[in-house]
Amino acid sequence: MDKLKQRSSGTGKEYVNSLKDIMHSVKVIPKGFYGVTSDHFAEQGWDHVKCAELLLNSGIRIVQCLFDTFIEHDKALGYAKRIRELCDAKDALLIVDVHFHPRMSLAIADAVGADGIHYGSRRGRAELPFEEGRGLLEDKAMGITVRDVAEAKAAEAGGADYVGTDPVFSSPIRPDDKPMGLDGLKSIVDAVNIPVIAAGGIMPWHVPKIKELGAHGFFAISPIYKHGPGKASELALEEYIDEWKRNPLKHALPKR
Repeated sequence: MDKLKQRSSGTGKEYVNSLKDIMHSVKVIPKGFYGVTSDHFAEQGWDHVKCAELLLNSGIRIVQCLFDTFIEHDKALGYAKRIRELCDAKDALLIVDVHFHPRMSLAIADAVGADGIHYGSRRGRAELPFEEGRGLLEDKAMGITVRDVAEAKAAEAGGADYVGTDPVFSSPIRPDDKPMGLDGLKSIVDAVNIPVIAAGGIMPWHVPKIKELGAHGFFAISPIYKHGPGKASELALEEYIDEWKRNPLKHALPKR
């Protein structure tokens, strides 16, 4: 399904057949580790740009900005602009999470040319319903976090291009949310025809089973960023990536 997009440059027009171009036309989400930046770990020395640098330098080709505290608009926009540059340099996709600041996040996503939007919280959906966001940014890939089959089916019917499941296991970031377990994950994978990204308490030894159940990908935050920038975080991320690579998909055909 290769599609060419004409892009202007200072030397004339060139045709670019890149991951981003394909995503805009067929809403493709890369398989495997789904990168997420976070400001939960500022005390360990992380900011959104440092998180993105780690992910991209490790070969991750999708980065979601999770502005999950009450960050000011200009600061969030600055992070997003810099991460857009980093993603462009690696031919990677940029997703902006609509979490605490739904309308601000949509405006930022539009301003930096993000490839997609993700609804990661019920608060975001309450302030800006998914259907409204879908209508405002029709050209973006749209994802939504779900917690059961009913929510997953509703997301697909509402136009979601993919869903995240959170939490699969107990997570220090969502300590009050009841884990759905592997059975819950499988029920969602089986119920929809769009990619499912597993999240919440995912450890490296969970990856083979998650992949076997048909999940399109997964993400982990705390096990990586808790170390602070440096070799330990690089090795932690590498272990996740290696687990996915070592275990071939039993479900060879991709979701829609």
